[in-house]
Amino acid sequence: MSIPNNAPKGANTPALSAAPILTGSTRLPSVEIMTFADADAEVVALLAAANSKRGKGEEAEQEADFNVTVACELRDAILTTPPRTLADALAMLNRLACKETGLRCGLIPGGEMSVAVVLLRDFLAALVLESVQKGGGSSMDG
Repeated sequence: MSIPNNAPKGANTPALSAAPILTGSTRLPSVEIMTFADADAEVVALLAAANSKRGKGEEAEQEADFNVTVACELRDAILTTPPRTLADALAMLNRLACKETGLRCGLIPGGEMSVAVVLLRDFLAALVLESVQKGGGSSMDG
């Protein structure tokens, strides 16, 4: 990761160079108006709305089904887009851990689950490598 443009000349501190990755959430290309975090929150809201409509008649059931469909589309967008910040990675983990649409319920297609795990692994590996290259090492180095 490079030093931010607004960093003082010659600055090379982990806090400054890691700042972009530690803050905020990036936009999902397939859902241009939402960030990972926005989409994650929208999934939660859609599922809550769907649950509140269940058992209240045919029209309400159709609305609930629509909400679940949109929630799953957002979940899929989150799980198949490489994270660029820790907030993005957290949104991915939230979707994987969701009891209604995540790993535990078995509704994530195997390919998307594998993609999400690989994307998270690669993101975290890059963070660890950057930390080691900057002399961050590990607290367990002894």
